[in-house]
Amino acid sequence: MKIHLFNPENDIALSRDCGLFTPPAAAVSLQKAGCMLPLLWADDGDALIVRGWEKFSKESIQNLVPEPLKYLAANKLIINTIHKHLDLKNAFAAPWGWSKAAKDIFIQYGIQAFNLPDARQLAQIRSLSHRRISIRILEAIAKDKSLATNILLAKDFPVECKDVDSAMTSIEKFRVAMIKTPWSCSGRGVFSSESMASGAMRNIVASAISSQDSVIVEKKYAKVLDFAMLFKITDGDVGFLGYSLFSTAGGSHYSGNLVASQQAIYERIAAKAGDDSLLTLQIALPQILADIIGKDYSGIFGVDMLIDQNGKIYPCVELNLRNTMGYVAIKLFERRKELYGLPKAGSYIFRLASKKELSGSNTLTGNAISLSPQDSDMRFIIFPEPIKD
Repeated sequence: MKIHLFNPENDIALSRDCGLFTPPAAAVSLQKAGCMLPLLWADDGDALIVRGWEKFSKESIQNLVPEPLKYLAANKLIINTIHKHLDLKNAFAAPWGWSKAAKDIFIQYGIQAFNLPDARQLAQIRSLSHRRISIRILEAIAKDKSLATNILLAKDFPVECKDVDSAMTSIEKFRVAMIKTPWSCSGRGVFSSESMASGAMRNIVASAISSQDSVIVEKKYAKVLDFAMLFKITDGDVGFLGYSLFSTAGGSHYSGNLVASQQAIYERIAAKAGDDSLLTLQIALPQILADIIGKDYSGIFGVDMLIDQNGKIYPCVELNLRNTMGYVAIKLFERRKELYGLPKAGSYIFRLASKKELSGSNTLTGNAISLSPQDSDMRFIIFPEPIKD
């Protein structure tokens, strides 16, 4: 039996290196909106912890499940209140991501799963979630002679800077750079130096170093496509799961995923970069990642990448050592026929939308179905991909 938990605030918990905490309002809204997403990969007999919905009784809890997911909710236990005596020692805890806070949530709900990580494992997971790990991955890729020449590796790797002056020097060296805090998610904590005044840059860098001890400075590429490779690691063994094609707003903030067959997604990526580059990278990465991650983390994870205007792949924008929206997109396509009310289409868009955006009469409202509880401030939605002229 698995106990699933959607905890998108986990990257914040990693940055704070803390146990239970009160997330920002935006993170709470996201958590409540996505609490039912694990139904897409949960098995019969599994359970879900859903936080923020304590008003639902045991008898009415099924009313919390959005209509398109009701079929998938059958034979699943939904836990929305703290159980002091819910002792499931044979259960397998399966959060969106691991941290001290994630472990404490399971304990708070009375779940003593056999796979709760110890302090050393949690420290290692936090260390591997630091953005400096992308530098290690890039260095390992650069040493692999089997990779195609279409892999984009700058002469200068990203740099971890622990003081403001060295960060400003690195930014100047790259001419246009991306400034990244060590821990953040969905593009938060990522800033472009382009068109930013020097004083503003110094303030951002100084704030990040003060709160997280360093910043990562990376060359900014003229990208034409964002994508990711998804993997699963078990006891140090990494297996390739699939591709994720996603969009970003403002150059870095996650804004949605394509939901389509793996063949269709692969063809769109390969059209920009070529088959050889993708396949050689797909073959080489599992061993590279296994050597770096080891056995302290087990589960889904992703490596974000980009393709530049010359058709070259930048093979590691960052490592997301947790579940990802790309995995949600894969499962949505696999289970699309089980989602009640979803219009038939070849491909779909999955993204977050506000209540205001979904109110009134418009094309999106007519075609989208919500995967979030009805009272959510935000909604995860899926709708047919618009046909381009």
